[in-house]
Amino acid sequence: MAKETKKHAGQNQWREVLPRERRFDAAPWQATYGMYITGQAWVDELTLCVEGMEHRWGAGRLRLMVGPELREKFDRQRYLTNQAIWHGDLEGVKTQCRRMINGWKALDKAAGDAGLERCPTQAWEVAGASGRVHVIVRTIDDATDYKMGRQNACVYTLAEMAVILDALSPVEALKSAFPDAEVVQLRRDVGDALDDVHDTQGDLDDEIPF
Repeated sequence: MAKETKKHAGQNQWREVLPRERRFDAAPWQATYGMYITGQAWVDELTLCVEGMEHRWGAGRLRLMVGPELREKFDRQRYLTNQAIWHGDLEGVKTQCRRMINGWKALDKAAGDAGLERCPTQAWEVAGASGRVHVIVRTIDDATDYKMGRQNACVYTLAEMAVILDALSPVEALKSAFPDAEVVQLRRDVGDALDDVHDTQGDLDDEIPF
């Protein structure tokens, strides 16, 4: 086996320093501390943009409030952004994050120009015998909206309630022990094309979306 060079040894040591949740093993933009700091600044800026849009329009809703042409462009840009973050160099991360922010702004403008408004989250709260408050909402996105800014909320979707009633299993205890746990095999009524994309090493076949 070939002996590891000092350069590659340093890169491997660098990758061990990064937290697992922020480390992309094939991403050249994380090759040095300086590159990581610059790239992560753009990823953070995009994250702040997404959080602001979800707070205004609801989690996962804005892309479904615009027409299919704009939604397709938006989803293609999401793919390119993921590709840059998972596999790209520093300039790619900066470029695609900037374009992704432009994509979010385009959706925001289109929804605003159309006079659309965020639908309020419908939630039903009930106190159990133990004094714990249980909350029932319609969809997974409603659950995400409801839990935004709240701590220790035990939230169930209608689909989860159907699973609980069918199985009569002790899901309440699991939900209490693991607040972020979800009942498996749940999907949104309207799907998300990128949920079926497990990697972004392939190239898209047309123009730059944003």
